[in-house]
This record gives sequence, structure tokens and C-alpha cells, in this order.
Amino acid sequence: MAAWPCWVPRWSAFTLLTPPAALLSLPILLAARVGLGLGEGVAYPAIFSLYARWVPERERSRAVALLFSGIPREPLRQWVLSVPFALRYLFAVNPAVMGQVLGIVTRAIASHLISAAGYHHDTAQTGAVTLIQRFGSALSLNIHFHMLFLDGVYVTSGERLTFRRLPPPTVAALEKLVHVISQRVGRALERQGILVRDLENSFLAVDTPDGTDFDDLLGHSITYRIALGPHQGRKAFTLQTVPAATDAIDGKLARAAG
Repeated sequence: MAAWPCWVPRWSAFTLLTPPAALLSLPILLAARVGLGLGEGVAYPAIFSLYARWVPERERSRAVALLFSGIPREPLRQWVLSVPFALRYLFAVNPAVMGQVLGIVTRAIASHLISAAGYHHDTAQTGAVTLIQRFGSALSLNIHFHMLFLDGVYVTSGERLTFRRLPPPTVAALEKLVHVISQRVGRALERQGILVRDLENSFLAVDTPDGTDFDDLLGHSITYRIALGPHQGRKAFTLQTVPAATDAIDGKLARAAG
């Protein structure tokens, strides 16, 4: 059991080192992920060993459930934002722009929550944490945001903060919010010269080395196509294991331009 306190700081340290390692080189990133795995691999067995020794048998399932689910003081709601293929490629080659877009998205959702509660930014606030996921269910390059927001706002009353819970958002409210996010992201990319519009179309002006193998791999992964070998360029074969979604279950989904 003495190994657990020793490895947990290493887990945290390698987690913090992962983003800068990704900017340096692929081997350094892989080394950081191996270090993270070594720290994480010791922590969970040690936790279960502690539970086996110190938690009564009838209470163990409840203890494990509390460990992995957490006990939030206030209700939370997950917001998921997916982006078009072109933006997935942009985020992959330009993480700084991805960070700017994430800031636009979180500010838009926060403003929506505060407005829906009937308050302003000077009297109410909310909070969120975001997981940037880089792959989809087929392990393709699919950068999207999983955002965990407070399901309400904190209202300032003198020196006290009072939490006001909000009802679930309607489809109409989600569609309006998606259009607001789309417009704000488009304007921000235009100001930086990344998004170029003409009378009929819009396209990204991304400065990347021409003909690099890595860019080619990114493009194939985003569009679910085979990148190497005799079948290069063909659509990857996938197995449909879950029935296709229908409009009847889209009650919590909004789209902008598809």
C-alpha cells in the first residue's frame, strides 16, 4: 500500500505534462502517456485494496459507486458540441484556434444559462469543465467538446451566492444557441483570416506544409477513409451494431446547416 501515495503524484504530474509534450514531438507525447499509465495503473488497484480491507462487505458496492460517480453539490448537465469536417482538421493542426473556439462556445452557453434564468452577468454566474475528445466511436479523428455545466446559475445577493436551477433546454432554445455559436465562431475565424467567404461558398485558409504525410493521414481519418495500402481512399467498412437514430429521439439535439 505504500506505493499508492508515491504513484498518485506521478499520475498528476504526467497529466499536466501531456499538453506541452504534444506540442514537442510524438515520441515525447508517447513517453508522457506511458508515464501517466504507470501512475494510473497503480492507483486504482490500491483503491480497491483499501475498500476490501476497510469497507464492510455490504457497503462496498455503494462505496465504489460513490467513488466513480461523485456527489456533486449542485445538479450538472452535459453539453456536447460536434463540428464539421473542416473544423476538425483545423483544430488538429492548430490547437490555439481550437482553444479560442472553445472559449467562444463556453461563453455562449454561459450567457444562455444566465439569460434563461432571467439575470445578467453582473448578478449571476455559472461554471463548467470541458473534456476535448479527439476521436469518435470508430477511432477516427473527430475532435469534439464534452462540456459539463452547472444546471443553473449562482445569483449574487449581497455577500451570499444562491443557486437557481434551470429546467431542461427546449429544442427551439438549443437551435437558437447553435446558430449563435456558429455565427460567433465564423466571425472570429474571419477576423483572423482563417475563414474566407465569397458570394456562394466559405472555405478555410489553413497554412500547412504542402503534401505532408501527416496532413494526408488527418484528412483520411476525419472522412473515415483508408489512408494506406492498395485500398487507399476508399470508405472504411463499418458494422452497424446500433439501430439508426430517428427524429423521434432527437428531442435534445440541435443542428446548424446539417
